[in-house]
Amino acid sequence: MNDRFCDMKEYEMIKSLISTDPLGAISRLEEYLTKYPRHHTAINCYITVLIMLSKFEEAEKVSNDLEQMYNKDEMFKKNIGSSKYFEIIFAYNKLKILSFLGKYEELYEFYKDNYIILKDKLLRSDKVFIELKSGIKSNLNRDEEDSYLVKQMIRYDKSDFKRHIQEHFFCDYDEVRQTSNSVFSPGFPVYKVITEIKKNIPSDKKICNALNSNVYIFKLDNCGVVDGNNVDYLRVVCFHNTKNLITVYPIKDSGKLPYTDINYIMEENESENKDCMAGDLVEINEERYLVRKVIDGKYLSLVKLVSKEQKDISFEHENEHFYALKNDITGNISNVQLIKSYGKEIIDAFEKVKKNQKNKNNRYNVGNIIVIKKQEKLVIDIVDSSLILVDTDYNLSCVTKYNTYDIVYSMAKKDVNLIKNKIKYNDEKRNNVLLNNKKNKRK
Repeated sequence: MNDRFCDMKEYEMIKSLISTDPLGAISRLEEYLTKYPRHHTAINCYITVLIMLSKFEEAEKVSNDLEQMYNKDEMFKKNIGSSKYFEIIFAYNKLKILSFLGKYEELYEFYKDNYIILKDKLLRSDKVFIELKSGIKSNLNRDEEDSYLVKQMIRYDKSDFKRHIQEHFFCDYDEVRQTSNSVFSPGFPVYKVITEIKKNIPSDKKICNALNSNVYIFKLDNCGVVDGNNVDYLRVVCFHNTKNLITVYPIKDSGKLPYTDINYIMEENESENKDCMAGDLVEINEERYLVRKVIDGKYLSLVKLVSKEQKDISFEHENEHFYALKNDITGNISNVQLIKSYGKEIIDAFEKVKKNQKNKNNRYNVGNIIVIKKQEKLVIDIVDSSLILVDTDYNLSCVTKYNTYDIVYSMAKKDVNLIKNKIKYNDEKRNNVLLNNKKNKRK
C-alpha cells in the first residue's frame, strides 16, 4: 500500500530494524514521518523507539500530540482492525512512559480507565507492578506467588536470581539433561562476570522495552553457546535503574544495540587463579574460600570463610563441604556445589540404595553404591568424569579414572596461617606414608 498517508513497504522495512538497531530505526522513522506525518501507526512505532532509548519526555510529548490527532480522525477509527491494534500499542506505550517517569498515580488511573483495551496485552507481572507502585497492593505474600518475576517485585532475593539462571549453566555429563538452548561456556566464571556487570549499571546504554525493566548487552568473547555455536554477547535484564538483576544469558548477536565490552576481566581472572594452590584464598559466587587441597590438578577442596573481614576469619566445617572444578585452560574456578552430609540421612540413603540397587553395570550413577578398598561409598554427584563419594563416616572422596583422592576438610580456625601449616603438615604426612608404602613393596 502506497498512498498519500503511508508507504507500508517502507514502514515495514523500518519496523524490522527496531529490535536490533533502534538508533538506525529512529533516524529512518523521523525521515519517513516528514513524508507521511499522518501515519498514526508509524508515529506509535516512533514513540516505542523513543521509550527504548530512554527519551521519555519526548515520547510523552509525541504521545499527547498523537492522541489529539487520533481523536479527530474519524476515518481511521472506522477501520476497526487498524484502530484496535493502534489503541493497544498506544495505551501500552503510555503506561511505559508514565512508569519510567515515575508518575505512578497517573499510571494507575490510566490503567483503570483503559483496562479493557490493555487486558490481553498485560502480563500478570505488569498488573502487579502497577498495583504495587500505586500502593493499591502492599500486602502480597511472596511465598504464595508462583511467578519468579512477581516474587522479585514483592521483595528482591539474590538467591532466587542465582537459582533462576541455573538453567543456563553448562552440564557436560549424561545424568543431567540440558534444558536451555543458551548456556554459559564450560568453566565460565559466571558470578565474577555478574559482579563486573553490576559495576556498569545503571547506564545510558540501557534499552527500555518493557514496563519496569531494562536490557543491557555486554560483550565477552566465548561467553556461551547458543544452539551449538559459540557466542560473544550476554543479555542482561534488570529492574529499571537498579542493579537488581532478573536474568543473564548468552545471545547470538547484539546487532547494532549499544553494548559494554568487558573482555578485560578474563585476563584479570586468568592471572588471579591460574596457579591456585592449597592455602590460597579465592572468591567464588561472591563468597570467599580457603583452598584446602588441589586434586588431580582439576578439583579444589574448599572451606568457606564465614566472615569477609580479614581480621576475624572463621570457617564453616563439619556438615557443609565444598568442592569446585577448575577449568584447565583459563584457570577459572567454577561449578561450586554445596554438599550437606547429615549423618542419619547418609545412613538411611545407604540402606535404601542397598535394597534397590540391582543393576551392577549401572553403578556409576548418582545415588548408587560402589566399593573401594572394601569400603562402601555412596555416589552423591558426578563432575566431568569424576565421582564425588561419601562413606558411612561422612568422609568425602573423589574418584577419577580409578584413582582415589581423599578430601580432608580443615577444622574451624581463626588464624589463616595455622590452617596453612596444618595443610602443609597433612600433605607432607600423606607423602611420607605413600613413600613408605612404596619402600615396603620393594622389600
